[in-house]
Amino acid sequence: MSLPTRFFAIASSLLIAGLSERAFAQQAEAAPAPTPTTFAVETDLTLGIAGSGSFAYNPARESAAELGGPYFALGATMRSLYFVAPYFEIAYYPIFTSTPSSGTTTAANLSALSIALGPSVDVTPWLRVRGELSFFRTFLEANVGGTAVTPARWNLGWSIAASVRPVAFGRIRMGPELRMLVISEPSIVTIVLGINGSIDALRW
Repeated sequence: MSLPTRFFAIASSLLIAGLSERAFAQQAEAAPAPTPTTFAVETDLTLGIAGSGSFAYNPARESAAELGGPYFALGATMRSLYFVAPYFEIAYYPIFTSTPSSGTTTAANLSALSIALGPSVDVTPWLRVRGELSFFRTFLEANVGGTAVTPARWNLGWSIAASVRPVAFGRIRMGPELRMLVISEPSIVTIVLGINGSIDALRW
């Protein structure tokens, strides 16, 4: 191959390579960048055991603390780029259970359904803290001398919760949770130890 032919071949190769690189660069600039997730609706479920205590009880008629029973809550968090996220929750838990004793004919079960709103803060990727203003619907199922009595009333209260969720499977996170709920009337404090699991239901 003569020298001019070699020079022409090398020059042609360099020109084609330069044009190809420029075309790839223009395509990369024209391609839209992936949009990061800015909002997410996260739903979570908490199952646990509730233990209740009263700070306005009568020692002659009732105990200061009692194991209430199984507790469950279903909530939703609206996450965004901000540090604090709004949280909504509906929960049910038993509070007190009493059985007739000698000399009495009264048996009663006190339970509550709560609707809560408040802020949720992810302190770390695995630690979440919440504070909630709660509206409680308390239900008293009593049997007095063979007569069923089922009064219900609305009460105001608040709750705080901390969940540690080190277990992650994609969009799912799980871990233990500790929470405290306070009902203003009839002055009841409930401590719940449970397992919290959450999943990102929506992202955009």
